[in-house]
Amino acid sequence: MKKQLRNIFALLTIGASLTATAQSRYDDPIYTNAQITITPDVTYGTNQALSLSGGAPGPQALKMDVYQPSQSVDLTANRPLILVLHSGNFLPPIINGSPTGSRKDSSIVQACMEFAKRGYVVAAMTYRLGWNPASTDEEVRRGTLLQAVYRAVLDVKTCVRFMRKEKATNNNPYKIDDTKIAVYGHGTGGYIALGMAYLDKQSEMELPKFVSQIDAPPLFTQGQSYINTALLGNIDGTGGIATFNTYEHSGYSNAVNMVMNVGGALADTSWINVGEPAVASVHCIRDPFAPFNSGIVVVPTTQGDVVDVQGANVFIENANAKGINNAYKNVLFFGDTYTARARSMYNQTYPYNLINTGSTVTINNPDGLFPINIADRTAINRFANEGSPWDWWDLNVLTATVAATNAATGGTYDAAAINAANVLSSPGMSATKGKTYVDTVINYFCPRIMRQLQVGEWEALGIKNNEVVNQLSVYPNPSNGLVTISATNSIKQVEVFDLAGKVIFTSNNYNNKCTVNTSAYNKGMYIIKVQTEDAIQTTKLLVD
Repeated sequence: MKKQLRNIFALLTIGASLTATAQSRYDDPIYTNAQITITPDVTYGTNQALSLSGGAPGPQALKMDVYQPSQSVDLTANRPLILVLHSGNFLPPIINGSPTGSRKDSSIVQACMEFAKRGYVVAAMTYRLGWNPASTDEEVRRGTLLQAVYRAVLDVKTCVRFMRKEKATNNNPYKIDDTKIAVYGHGTGGYIALGMAYLDKQSEMELPKFVSQIDAPPLFTQGQSYINTALLGNIDGTGGIATFNTYEHSGYSNAVNMVMNVGGALADTSWINVGEPAVASVHCIRDPFAPFNSGIVVVPTTQGDVVDVQGANVFIENANAKGINNAYKNVLFFGDTYTARARSMYNQTYPYNLINTGSTVTINNPDGLFPINIADRTAINRFANEGSPWDWWDLNVLTATVAATNAATGGTYDAAAINAANVLSSPGMSATKGKTYVDTVINYFCPRIMRQLQVGEWEALGIKNNEVVNQLSVYPNPSNGLVTISATNSIKQVEVFDLAGKVIFTSNNYNNKCTVNTSAYNKGMYIIKVQTEDAIQTTKLLVD
């Protein structure tokens, strides 16, 4: 067994060395984990937060953890900045019914590390929480959730201004290029990222679905928008009243170049206009909480309906039609297996048996969207469908967090029950599974970041060149059936290894394409080794 493990790690090393010349900053991990510096708990601002125990709003220090390649090994003076937003339904972990919901979530840390290893500066930031998901009045649920989104949008803008101010007044401590900024969010963080990019007019807050039908001062006035800017502050964060809003870092721009959504949705596609930031998304087709198509947001905490929104299958097409994704829409990305996988699902129809959605959904041609097709589990429970397969957690940590939460709140939360409820919609939850999905997300987004921000070898992504021609194409990936392996040059041999180093498939002599049937494989990660006329290359395959 030890010899097999040594062989598989040697294989990966060989593959890495053979492809080292093809590595591209901002696309490939050119730094190791050991070369990444993390600066924790940086205060980027202070703003007025709701009391989660029902008291009056009060000031909250807003924190971020900054990940970057160590400045001792990376001498680049101006590096793109990515702000990373966690999920959590605007409530703390445990209280939100989930093990996750902070900037310390495993999937968030992993994403930050993977971006930083590619040369980006990354800030995983907190934002203000608090709303009323337990209300029996849908108006209250809708209004307080929209206000929570709005407060978080203002917090992201505060962070953008802070980073620009640091560059201008503090000798640019993180060595960022403040003309190249992107925002990336998981789940709730995806909603916030999209709102930050596209909510920029008062009229967009006054659509009929955003107008209160109840009087509940001071937060709600019948006939007016749930988002009362006189209280909460204007779209750029100015104004409001002192007990609800603080504006900081005046004189610096809020502008960003791109947003990336992982499992969130957009409040309304009418918010997207010509000239606004580009957008890319990864989304599970049958996400039970955030609609993939048009639908109603459902809150995991109570499984109650909140508001009609549009998912990535709708808003990406809208963004493409407005021309804001022209930097990467229909770009060749030759040899990119992630792009190939996404595009292979366009113009296809899939079962979609969720409430009030019809029996199928057709993925049109939303270039910039990576749809994830995980087996339909609606027959078990609508909420057993997977919406965030990139998340994972440790049961021991969860148990300790529950104990601390109960001690602080007097609650009676049960770690085993929370774990079971969340594993229901993430069967096979593990670090390996989560990291594999994060790897897919990052590898799909990075070429698009490069094209939109015009960083690294961004122009080469759109043309065939010698380095790209020699890359493998493996699709679909993840898979639980037939997988096609193709290369430009003739394939001499294909081998598939499990992570113990055991060869479970081998075949010889193809023109440039080979098919492997993975339907009998156990779920998990596998290594594919391909020998062509002029190289030996390796890649990963997830069987789901």
